[in-house]
Amino acid sequence: MAALLGKTDQLFAIGLVVLSAKLSKSDGPVNRTEIACFKQLFQFPPDNVREIGMLFDQARLRVDDFEMYARELGRAFRHDPSPLENLLTALFTIARSDVRLGQDLDPAEIRFLRRTHQLFGLPPGSWDRFYEGRPPPATHAAEAYRILGLDPSASDAEVKSRWRALIRQHHPDIARQQPLSDAGRREADDRMAQINGAWDRIKRDRRL
Repeated sequence: MAALLGKTDQLFAIGLVVLSAKLSKSDGPVNRTEIACFKQLFQFPPDNVREIGMLFDQARLRVDDFEMYARELGRAFRHDPSPLENLLTALFTIARSDVRLGQDLDPAEIRFLRRTHQLFGLPPGSWDRFYEGRPPPATHAAEAYRILGLDPSASDAEVKSRWRALIRQHHPDIARQQPLSDAGRREADDRMAQINGAWDRIKRDRRL
């Protein structure tokens, strides 16, 4: 599919429409509340509204083929999963749009969302955040690894080792021993905050 489209933005647009429609169908007939939520979450150019509507209607005819769309999106955005995190947040919003107060998501919707989360290649710890409806961390996943100077494929041991090394290097006690200006000290404090923010994001994602 990606090869045919040739552009990740087109792939993402198609994927979000298709997955939204199939999620809405997963627990039974698509209702007006789910459609209204979809329209509120995603604003498309007026010239494309009719085409989007046709794609949505066609996609909701069946649910069993949703995995190939989720898998393709996971492959396309594996180096920067931020768009996938935003999309999964939107899918949870659609799923919850018709849930009555005090009730949980339909089991079929939970299975759909959990499998989509897996196929997107998102870290296991992020599922808890999505399911509980907690806001995303301030630091994006890709940025967190960049701050620590690591590749997302780094092992848990490598992540811990790198974080500890950076903490030792940039610890405030070390900074105070150096002849830094006020601006230099503020920069050192900011660097330390970035390192800890990145560690907190990765730690939660990996359930370390």
